[in-house]
Amino acid sequence: MKTRHQNGEGAAFKGAAPAARGPSPAATRAKAFTLVETLVAMCVVGIMVGVLYTAITMGFSSVRTARETLRATQIMIEKVEVIRLLSWAQVTNNVLPATFVAYYDPIGATNGKGRGATYNGTIEVKQFPTAKNYQPDMKEVTVTVDWTTGRLKHSRKLKTQVALHGIQNYVYN
Repeated sequence: MKTRHQNGEGAAFKGAAPAARGPSPAATRAKAFTLVETLVAMCVVGIMVGVLYTAITMGFSSVRTARETLRATQIMIEKVEVIRLLSWAQVTNNVLPATFVAYYDPIGATNGKGRGATYNGTIEVKQFPTAKNYQPDMKEVTVTVDWTTGRLKHSRKLKTQVALHGIQNYVYN
């Protein structure tokens, strides 16, 4: 059985193409996104933006912590270098201050621009803990630095030994 178009009926003249009707409703639906697909895509983009923000924030936080830790190490080394230049009498007679305060940005503290983290430190000189025969001629020095970033407390400690016949004899003699 032939259809109208196969018989040539419905055409204005013989050999003419059938009239265009437009896309079918099924074809139109296949080209557009549904509401569910759009919402899922928005959720995925939202999660990606949140993860990106968290990653950037954690990166800046890690850099800040690394800088503050480096500054704490610099402060401890500075104190130990001063101790290395002291004479034995100065080390044993507690000439060193027991506590000290240093700042993340000491230049900013003097010109009013802010000073960053505040480092509170202690210097402890005590007997050398191991061999009894070295105890009269050696001391153990511990430099501790504490600071707070936000609500997180940090602490670093550096231990060294000072001897009666150590480097200070080369400096002063």
